Amino acid sequence: MMKSAWIMGAVVMLGATGCSFPEFEPENVVASVRILATRADKPYAAPGDTVNLDVLAFDGRKEKAQPMRVFWIPAVCTDPPEGAPHECYAVFADAFPRGQDLTPLLKEGTTFSFEVPEDVLGPPGPPGAGGAPFYKTLFVFNMACAGHVEYVGARGKGPQAVPFGCFDAEHEELGPEHSVFAFSRLFVLPMLPNSNPSIDRLTFDGAPVDPNEGITMDHCTSSEIEQCPAKPVDISVPEASQEPDPTYFTADGRMGKERILVDYYVTGGQVSYTRLLYDPESGKVENTAADLRAPLAAGEEMLFAVVRDNRGGIDWLEIPLHIQ
Repeated sequence: MMKSAWIMGAVVMLGATGCSFPEFEPENVVASVRILATRADKPYAAPGDTVNLDVLAFDGRKEKAQPMRVFWIPAVCTDPPEGAPHECYAVFADAFPRGQDLTPLLKEGTTFSFEVPEDVLGPPGPPGAGGAPFYKTLFVFNMACAGHVEYVGARGKGPQAVPFGCFDAEHEELGPEHSVFAFSRLFVLPMLPNSNPSIDRLTFDGAPVDPNEGITMDHCTSSEIEQCPAKPVDISVPEASQEPDPTYFTADGRMGKERILVDYYVTGGQVSYTRLLYDPESGKVENTAADLRAPLAAGEEMLFAVVRDNRGGIDWLEIPLHIQ
């Protein structure tokens, strides 16, 4: 029975030079510089395709001496050993000088495009017989940084240590709340195309939300956030977004469909983290609402809903929270 665990495309993984978040904050509270998702218009690409990526990054720091900037490492890494992203790090040693501001050598901004080489799969032929493999893995790296990026090389003995750092104007490395390093995994898989899921709407307390107007809530008057009243927030994804997954078969031999989930993030208050929207065998899940609690103080906050399928498809909403 084939499972789809090996084919998770364009899933953002985070790495940093230290602890990414304060220990007392849940992972989905955005209180630092964060990359929440990177979306590819072609999570499964074909040789010769142009792939366009955009990133959902947010600066959740309360004090911002310098603004957050987003940088892309322009070299796309193809098929590292064992599919491990840290195996791509060795090539950076020849591409970037140490101890210098790399801004002129990087692509800055929230979007990045690259072309998949026509010969990326090699000569045609059956796998295992000297011909082209079934697929290739691609990694694209980016970094959100409230300063500039420098190449620092290997750190200690661990091969997974990030070889880039975020530095201020005096070349002092900034702490983990000011930067985050991320990668996106994509596949060259022309036989198994995949589309990003789409979002119909988000509802709050049963009513549709205009993403431009956002949600207005009264601040919580309890002494602790866990004691604050919860209101349901839910997201609607059309059934057409759950595509067949040719790599997943049920116990009785039927082809399954994609697993689709939503991850919620907030800059203030509290929200449930992950909700399953579509099961690969039973389809649409009935109860998908998450609990949203207002913060203890009035102000302007943000809610993020990131919808992901298990084959690298991503879509998101950014919702202002107006706390009275």
